[in-house]
Amino acid sequence: MPGAVPGETPAAARPTTESASPGPVRVSGVTIQSGQAGETFVDVATSGPVPYRVLRLRNPQRLVVDLEGARTTSLRGSYPSDSPVLHRV
Repeated sequence: MPGAVPGETPAAARPTTESASPGPVRVSGVTIQSGQAGETFVDVATSGPVPYRVLRLRNPQRLVVDLEGARTTSLRGSYPSDSPVLHRV
């Protein structure tokens, strides 16, 4: 990294000492992008770190990422995808 001091962690990579806002973490949006090799990236915008767990369910087959205690601030119920492996989020 240009201008970096060897052995020093860049400021952007350091953990913050600011306290998180009170209340549950807020989910403000979802971005879905396709990679050059055909992979699919899903980015979930949150107001802070949130514990999560991943579940695989059947009938219908789906992958669930549960953001524990998070609340949505988006008016959208789902986000469509053009990916061959992902229908919607």
